[in-house]
Amino acid sequence: MKGYKGQIFVMSILILSSVMVVGMLLITAFARDIRQATESSESVRAFYAADSGIEWELYKTFVNEKASGPSIEGANISTKNLLINGGTGEKSIKSIGICGKVKRGMEMYFE
Repeated sequence: MKGYKGQIFVMSILILSSVMVVGMLLITAFARDIRQATESSESVRAFYAADSGIEWELYKTFVNEKASGPSIEGANISTKNLLINGGTGEKSIKSIGICGKVKRGMEMYFE
């Protein structure tokens, strides 16, 4: 009986170690999935924030210069004013929506 006690201890350590490794792998996989799901919703908010920035600049340019800026809960909107490119007469508006760690940008060209 004395020889089996050492083997049982080694086997229990091996089994516990393998269970711990499998558990850590599962936790890592689930954490990645949760982060992707969170960033997906933030990506949508950032996209709509960028779109709102474009619409706001268009409204300011063509309707009312003193219009207040849009606001989206949990997102920031950064726009660059109407730019006229060189001698082509082409105009552009750039807007970046930021939500959490996600940034989405839009750019619109028109004449």
